[in-house]
Amino acid sequence: MTVIKPKRYLAVLLLTAMAASQTARGGVGGGFAHSPGYISGVNRMSFKGRKPEEIARYLAHFSGGVVGGAVGALAEGGEKNLPLIRKLLKDTNPWIRGGAVRVLCAMYKPADTPKGKGPKTPPEITPELKKVMDLVGSMRDDPHPEVQAGIGSFFQNIRVENEFVHKILIAQAADLDPSVRSKTASLVRHWIKDAKTRVRVGTEVLKRPDDVSPHSLALASIYLWQHKDESRHAIPVVVRYLNVKAHTIRGFFTNSPYQNGLKLIEYHLDDKLEKSPGTVQAVCRSIIRVPFNTYGGWMDARKTAVRIMDKLKPSSAAAVRAAATEEIKWLEASSDDEIQAVVQNKDARAQCLIRVKYLQAMSAWLAAGKPAASKPEFKHPETRKKAPKKKKTKKK
Repeated sequence: MTVIKPKRYLAVLLLTAMAASQTARGGVGGGFAHSPGYISGVNRMSFKGRKPEEIARYLAHFSGGVVGGAVGALAEGGEKNLPLIRKLLKDTNPWIRGGAVRVLCAMYKPADTPKGKGPKTPPEITPELKKVMDLVGSMRDDPHPEVQAGIGSFFQNIRVENEFVHKILIAQAADLDPSVRSKTASLVRHWIKDAKTRVRVGTEVLKRPDDVSPHSLALASIYLWQHKDESRHAIPVVVRYLNVKAHTIRGFFTNSPYQNGLKLIEYHLDDKLEKSPGTVQAVCRSIIRVPFNTYGGWMDARKTAVRIMDKLKPSSAAAVRAAATEEIKWLEASSDDEIQAVVQNKDARAQCLIRVKYLQAMSAWLAAGKPAASKPEFKHPETRKKAPKKKKTKKK
């Protein structure tokens, strides 16, 4: 195992402290913290004249600024450092392995890359770069998230898109570590154009949503809806998400899986999908548990769910009735605070009971063959027509 000797990084720590001190005195940044790039640049200077093997030890340093400096210093050495990098990729210390992948990221990042964006022109895949891509891809089975994050960043930096890269990203979207799944969902939007890959990544992320960031779950659902014609096979995953996970998280971006998932169901709705396990339940559960407020995202989700209910066949009457019974059990087993956390309405329980009655009425209507004269009404706040504003008349 690689061990960092304290004496080796005293100079680096001193430079880091000097940078922090300068910030505290109102130096670069106008009193705000230095950027990671600035700190890494300062630390990179301290490695000038040192042997690559000596610098490599700092890839496992506890300070991100020191690691960034070591990464930059090794990348400056160019391809002459590749034999060492190949050796570091097999090190027993995962932070060394992850740092080695970061060196490759920096080494092959095109020079015309604008700050915070991808390169204007993807690099030419030379024989040497092809070998490096294969080398990075071979790390896919490494269990450490630092390594996996480095792999994703490598392919994002060079912006190469091909079948090999697609396979890597799809595998990362299914990784056991939720941080890797989250990272991959975010990476894909930057440069991957292949619809099948975007759909596969979105499907894998929604398949294992636990501890994935809400933003990444939102992106996953967006990919499915953006490529809706290629996403029908993903609907069972969407249905499971709406039934099991969706109502357990609230906050920014949590409306997107509802919106995109329900629209995907509506888009593909036919007899086979309607009879698929969980589909009707997911729509009914969304009727009850989508927050009952006037935020646009939730309004859109509620409207979509109601549209789907109107399109159900009489054969779904029993499924709607069973879903209503399930929701009654949930209300009976939950406290007012628990229901409030899901529905986010001051009259949460009362609002849910109103919607349960709507489901029961819908079940009876479907069982009766959907007679037009007795269609049950269910008014959402946003569907109530407001009286038109009177035009102000000028006084003569």
